[in-house]
Amino acid sequence: MDIGSVLGLILELNFSNDQFLNPFLYTFRANIFQLKKGKKPYSIFKFKCPRCHEGDLFPTRIMEFTKFFDMNKRCSYCNLHFTPEPGFYYGAMFISYIITAIFFLAFVGVFILVFGFGVNQTLASLFFVTCILFVYIFRLSRSIWINMMIHYNQAKVDEVAAAKHIKD
Repeated sequence: MDIGSVLGLILELNFSNDQFLNPFLYTFRANIFQLKKGKKPYSIFKFKCPRCHEGDLFPTRIMEFTKFFDMNKRCSYCNLHFTPEPGFYYGAMFISYIITAIFFLAFVGVFILVFGFGVNQTLASLFFVTCILFVYIFRLSRSIWINMMIHYNQAKVDEVAAAKHIKD
């Protein structure tokens, strides 16, 4: 049973006597796993341009271990420059640090307290998993950082779409 099924079962609870929670649970269940264009989570987790949600931030697939530091210079759709100034992604290191620290604490806690692993086994497992997830955390932190600075612009998307329609 995967995490989505478990969350689905938890959210299927029927609070028929409480009219306040029913609409909330329905909305929460309907929208929790849907990433919609125009929303920050879509751009962050799909690694898309924060302004148009069309172009890719990275030239390779997310978990590809070749060229994982490379990032597209501009959006292929709206031509947004992904590095507006030198050192722009310096703040992404702090985002990466926060994500990694939370992940480490949760990982160690679960492996030691829940599964009963020893400290050496846990640290070896953590090292292995971190080596695999490094690329994802690196790119996720950059995606979060640029999305904190640049916001979705529907007018720009419409403008670019109209310009592309005129060319065709």
